[in-house]
Amino acid sequence: MCAGEKFVETKNNRRILVVESDDDVAREWRSILAQNGYQADSVTAIPDALERVSAGGCDMVILDMDVAASKGMPILESFRKESAGPSLPIIIAVNINLRPILVKAIDVNFDDYLIKPVDGIELLSRVTSVFRKYDLECELARRSEELQKARQDLKQKESHLIQSAKLAAIGTLAASVAHELNQPLAVIRGTTQMMLLEKHHNESCNTDLETVLLQSGKMSKIIDHLMDFSRRGQDERTVVDINRTVHDALAFVHQQLAKRGIAVIFELADKLTGVMANRTQIEQVFLNLILNARDALDGKQSPTLRVRTRLMSRPEDIREAHAKAPKQIRTPINRRGYVVIDFIDNGCGISPEHISRIFEPFFTTKPAGRGTGLGLSVSANIVRDHAGWISVESNPQAGASFSIFLPVAPRWHR
Repeated sequence: MCAGEKFVETKNNRRILVVESDDDVAREWRSILAQNGYQADSVTAIPDALERVSAGGCDMVILDMDVAASKGMPILESFRKESAGPSLPIIIAVNINLRPILVKAIDVNFDDYLIKPVDGIELLSRVTSVFRKYDLECELARRSEELQKARQDLKQKESHLIQSAKLAAIGTLAASVAHELNQPLAVIRGTTQMMLLEKHHNESCNTDLETVLLQSGKMSKIIDHLMDFSRRGQDERTVVDINRTVHDALAFVHQQLAKRGIAVIFELADKLTGVMANRTQIEQVFLNLILNARDALDGKQSPTLRVRTRLMSRPEDIREAHAKAPKQIRTPINRRGYVVIDFIDNGCGISPEHISRIFEPFFTTKPAGRGTGLGLSVSANIVRDHAGWISVESNPQAGASFSIFLPVAPRWHR
């Protein structure tokens, strides 16, 4: 094929580097390739070729093995290493009287070969074939990556469905147990009140009865809250008082924290704006973070959990906080501002190699039987469904800080 003839298919503007010591041959190949839609250039030395490849200046290399002879077969791997990725297409060209070189090259990583002198049609046919193979491999890799991501998403959604089903079952059971406990508790409270009305008890006995009445009253409030928690719809969203929800969540685990000597410090903002949310789900998020803090504080001296609420409305503060959110759970910025809830403990902290994975489903550093690895993943998804996000900061052995960002409800926006 002479330089003036044109190949049937017009190629896109891909860049091909010809490494050829013979200027006439290089000029002919460049002309054939250029007339068929390729950007073709040539060099005569291996160092120049490696420099061009390293700079990302080509999409394919056609390498004359006469030029590469002094470097040996490993030079092909050098081209791979210098390229942006290991899949740089390489076609080698071998003189017809040097077929043994081709035999040696069979075990080396190249994509195709040409026997010199090269016919123009064969040159274009080989280039086209290699690019098609390259495109198919890239498409296969892309589809494989998409499939892997789809599988991960499916696994995550399945885990959330399983968790939701478990929570629904637990909620039903809790409501039933709470109902059954209410009746005997009412009898205990009623009997205690009647005994307090009797005048013949001594002061010590009256003190004990008052203690029973006080503690049974606390139990009654917890049971009422448990029943209310179980009855709430999973899709119902209303304007939620975050400060009250924090107290409600802590009411469930107050005794657990007290038994472990964990001091809870409240720093709740006065007259905090409301958020549009499902209170049950948000309370579940708070519970997950409180229980995680409880476990992180196990065995620590002076264990402390600080719970803080605040309003974030300055755009620069919001942008800075948004930039720190993990990309996989980040949502678009809400210009109305955010109610921020911080859970800060002085526990064992999170190691740097784990902190980027803590929101992955089933990832846990807890011993077998002490955690499913779903709590933080479910929490992150709940908050993301509410157009917010969770951020985490930690210093190993010095504690961790989880911050929940929930958008301000529309009617509070000024």
